[in-house]
Amino acid sequence: MLIMTVLFTPFESGLVVPAKNLWVSGKLLREARLAGQAPNSSFKPRPLRGSA
Repeated sequence: MLIMTVLFTPFESGLVVPAKNLWVSGKLLREARLAGQAPNSSFKPRPLRGSA
């Protein structure tokens, strides 16, 4: 009885779906944050002194 209560209570109380949503949104935010740190085409290095 205790095992069934522990296993089924999160599903019955509706905690599993919000937990999964938080996990997925955290993963998406982490990927977006990493993508924002990567150099993109707007980065234009200054030429070295004496080069063309």
